[in-house]
Amino acid sequence: ATPQRGRIAVEVWRRTAIAVRIARGATGRDKVLFCGYHGCHDWYLAANLVAEESLNSHLFPGIEPIGVPKALAGTALPFPFGDLAALGQMLDDHKGQVGAIIMEPLRSERPCDGYLAGVRKLCDEHGVVLIFDEVSSGFRFGMQAAQGFVGVTPDMAVFAKSMSNGYPMGAVVGRRAVMECDAATWPNRCGSLAKNCDRGSTASRAKPGWT
Repeated sequence: ATPQRGRIAVEVWRRTAIAVRIARGATGRDKVLFCGYHGCHDWYLAANLVAEESLNSHLFPGIEPIGVPKALAGTALPFPFGDLAALGQMLDDHKGQVGAIIMEPLRSERPCDGYLAGVRKLCDEHGVVLIFDEVSSGFRFGMQAAQGFVGVTPDMAVFAKSMSNGYPMGAVVGRRAVMECDAATWPNRCGSLAKNCDRGSTASRAKPGWT
C-alpha cells in the first residue's frame, strides 16, 4: 500500500524512536512490544530495566541501560519471533496498555506462513499500531519492500540506508490516520545546517584549482 504520510530523519536510531512516539501519541498508550534490533534509544533499552537479559536475543548480550530513566521500566517488552500464541498472551496480559508492536518482518529467516498476517490480526483486534522496522530488509525484496514480499501491510514502516544507497538517511512512513498526530508534536525537523554546508562545498568545488 502507498504510504500517506512520512517523516525524514538522518540518525539511524532516531527513526524508530520517531515511529514509537507517533504510535504512542496515536493510541494514548505507553507500552511497546518489540521483536528485533531497533537502535539504542531510551524507549528500547528500557527493556533491560526489568530484566537485564531482555535484549540478549535482540541486541548484544550485556548491554546495560545506563542513564535510562527507571520510570520507563515495563514500557518496552520483547516477544519471540514466530510465536503467535506468545504474542497473543502478552497482549491479553497487558490489555488496553499496548500502543505499538514494532518488529523486523524479515532478517535472517523467512517467517512461517501466516505468522505476520496473524500479527496484523492481533493488532487490529487490540487496537495496536503495527510498525515494520525495515532498516535491514528495506527494498531487497523489491520496491514494495519486505511488506510487499510477505503481503502484510503495517500501519507504519521505518526505512534507512537502503533508500539512499548507503548514505545516512531514513524515513518513517505510514497511514495518515496514525501519523497525523505528529503535526502537533513535530518530533523531527530539518534544519538549515546540512543544506548550507552542501552549498558551501559546492561553491568551493566550483573555484579554479580545486582538486
